[in-house]
Amino acid sequence: MTLLEKHPSDLGRALAVLATEQAHESIPTGLPNSDRAKLPSNYQNAKAALERCLTVDECKEWADKALALASYAKQARSDELAKMAIRIRARAIRRCGQLLKSIEVAKNQHHARARAANGHGTRGDAARRAGLSARQAKQAVRVARVPARDFEAQVEGSRPPSVDRLARQGTAPKVVALKGRNLGDYKAARKLIRVVGAFA
Repeated sequence: MTLLEKHPSDLGRALAVLATEQAHESIPTGLPNSDRAKLPSNYQNAKAALERCLTVDECKEWADKALALASYAKQARSDELAKMAIRIRARAIRRCGQLLKSIEVAKNQHHARARAANGHGTRGDAARRAGLSARQAKQAVRVARVPARDFEAQVEGSRPPSVDRLARQGTAPKVVALKGRNLGDYKAARKLIRVVGAFA
């Protein structure tokens, strides 16, 4: 069974073609190989297929497949395939985060129960059904928070960033209400609390 037969969907087909084309890189130079010219269009097909993903579990599945493809690329020593796999994985995780963000956050346990009773789950429910851990779900939402322009520039750059690096950029800064207190005094008080807590 070929990679193409194993992955019949649009994105699976695009990933399989990318892997197959990159495997041809080991063919001696000098031989005509028109398949190499298809690589950018297949990456574009993969991007388009990811934009059409409508479920969190579908996005997770493709993020996992892209991770496996990146592992294969490392073994095959194919930098281009590895970069494309990293890009596809980042896009899959971003789409997963966008879908999770579209689900209203439960304000409290009562609100979560009411949503469940009405047939609407919470973000956590959707993430669990897709097989995401709490950390993976948070990471996906954080990647989705990275402004689109910044995300595109980084992912399409010569060295695409890791998902962890993208997620750090999407972390909301912690805002502390000083309520008229001096920032230096506040920091000193927090440090004192940590020191005293260490002895407790």
